[in-house]
Amino acid sequence: MSLATLFDKLQEHEMELQRLNKNEETDKKKRSIALNASSSTQEENEEEESKDEEDFLLFVKKFQIFVKKRRIERRQNVNNGRRSPEDSQIVRCY
Repeated sequence: MSLATLFDKLQEHEMELQRLNKNEETDKKKRSIALNASSSTQEENEEEESKDEEDFLLFVKKFQIFVKKRRIERRQNVNNGRRSPEDSQIVRCY
């Protein structure tokens, strides 16, 4: 191998190293920007809170329906002359 060919290959190798170093530096800068984003965790927390709130509202709605049905049943039992098991627990004093 001649001295000129060896010198050309050395220059190509150095240019390749410089190009790789530039790419690594830009990649590091890009990575640091991407890691600093914190809004996604806030959005996840907000989504979880909204789901919890929806679940709670659904529970409250179903509970209200349950209580309403229970009142209707008790009224029907009283109107029919029957007592509910809860009414029999009341102690009457004469």
